Amino acid sequence: MAPAVELVALGILYLVVAAGLWRGRKWAWTLALASYAVGIIVTHVQNIISPISNWPGDADAIIFGAIIVYYFTRRHVRAFFDKDETITPRGESSGG
Repeated sequence: MAPAVELVALGILYLVVAAGLWRGRKWAWTLALASYAVGIIVTHVQNIISPISNWPGDADAIIFGAIIVYYFTRRHVRAFFDKDETITPRGESSGG
């Protein structure tokens, strides 16, 4: 029963992060980037430790994770998540 609870909690966390990414929140960018980087590392370690490997699936996970990390570190993507998060009424500019 415990793994099911953990998976539900992880799913809720992913939904929260996805909503944050959609809205351009810096904390969501940080969590997503960290989770993909950790996922790549864990997959490599599992391949080294485990004598039985799911290499085609692991290769896909590593490649996909690397593409996401690369994309998230591009200048225009970082700029999207680094933008000022203050809310201004419509029609008003936040700059002087």
